[in-house]
Amino acid sequence: MSVEQRGTQASANAEQDATQASTDAEQDTTRASTNADARPDPLTRMRELQALTRQMAETLDFEAVFDRVSEAVRSRTPASAVSVFEVSGESADLLSSDLDEEGRGGQLAIPFWRVPLDASLAALLDRVRAEGTAWVDDTEATPELSGVAHPGMRSLLLAGHLPGGEADSPSPHLVVVAASDEPGAFASHHAEDVLELAHVTALALRNARLYEDARAAAERDALTGLRNRRVFWDALRTALEDATPERPVTLAAVDIDDYKAVNDRYGHAVGDLVLTHIADRLARSTRETDAVFRFGGDEFAILMPGASRAQAQTALRRCARAVERQRREDLPAVTLSAGMAVAPEDAAEAEGLFRAADHALYDAKAAGKSRLAPGPGQASCALHGPAS
Repeated sequence: MSVEQRGTQASANAEQDATQASTDAEQDTTRASTNADARPDPLTRMRELQALTRQMAETLDFEAVFDRVSEAVRSRTPASAVSVFEVSGESADLLSSDLDEEGRGGQLAIPFWRVPLDASLAALLDRVRAEGTAWVDDTEATPELSGVAHPGMRSLLLAGHLPGGEADSPSPHLVVVAASDEPGAFASHHAEDVLELAHVTALALRNARLYEDARAAAERDALTGLRNRRVFWDALRTALEDATPERPVTLAAVDIDDYKAVNDRYGHAVGDLVLTHIADRLARSTRETDAVFRFGGDEFAILMPGASRAQAQTALRRCARAVERQRREDLPAVTLSAGMAVAPEDAAEAEGLFRAADHALYDAKAAGKSRLAPGPGQASCALHGPAS
C-alpha cells in the first residue's frame, strides 16, 4: 500500500471513529434526557417514597416485601432484573431475585454472588460500604467481571443499607442490585433512587423478621423448640379434613415413664434436659410429613397424616429404639409409653380423636412401662417388641 493509500485509509478510519463517537454521544445524551424527563419532580418522588414506605412497613410477608421492592426499582430505573442480598463479612446470601437462569423471572442464586466473594466483587462491595452505591457500566468491558456476571446482564447498579450507618459494622447489611441488559443503563439519579429503596427495604425486612420471630415464639415450646399445644389443635383439625378410611390420620399420645421420679431424684434442671433430649429424639425419628408437639408436662403428641395403625406402631417403636439406643450418658435412662387413635375409625373430629389417644395412653401406662396401646380399648403390647 502506498503512502497516499495509507493516508487515505487512516483518514477514513478516523472519520468512521469520529462518526461512531458522535453517535454514541448522541445516544448517551438521548438516554440521559429521556431518563431525566421520565423522573418525577422532587416533591412527587418524596410523596411516592413516603407512600411506599408506609406500604412496606405494613407488609409482614417476606415475598410481598421483595415483590414491592422489585416493582419499585423497575418503575424508577431501566432495570430488567432486581435482586436483594444480605452481605456479612466475606459472604453474600441471596434473599430474592426476579430473574431465573434463563432470564425469565423467578428465583436465582446469581453465580457471582455465591460465597465466597472474590477480590473484585469484594472491592465492589467496599465501594457500596463506603459510598452507598456502586455501578458497572458494561460487564463485558470490565475484565474482573468477565465470566461471572449473569449472561445477558450488561450493566449493574448496587445500593446498600448499612446497619446504623456504619461501614465497618459487623452486622449484615442489605444490598439491592439492579441489572440491565443494556450497557450504561444507569445514571446517578438512579443510584439515589435505589439507595432510598434499599433503606426502605431494610426497614420492611426487619419488621417482617420481627413478626416472624414473634409468630414462631408463639407457636413453639420455649424449652424443647417443638410446636406447642395451641398449634397442635389447628394442625390436627386441618389434617382431619382429609382423613378417609383409605388415607387415615393417626394421632399418638406419648409420655415419659416415671418422669416425676426423675425430677424428684435429680432435680428439675436434669428433668428439663431429659425433656429436650426426648423431644429431639422424637423429632428426628419421625417422617417429614409427621409433626411432633409438646402437649404439656412430659406428654407429647405425634400427628401422622396418611399413616395406618400398623404403620404408626412401627413409627412409635422406631422412636422408642432411638431413645433407648441414643441415650445421653449424663442423663438418667428413661422409657416411653404411647397410646394411639386413628381417624376416622376411632373418631372423626379433633377432640374425640385426642380423647381416644389419651385414653389409649392411660391403658398402656396401667399395663406397665414401655407399653403401646394401638387404640382405645385395645390390649397393650411392649413398645420395644412385636405386637401381641
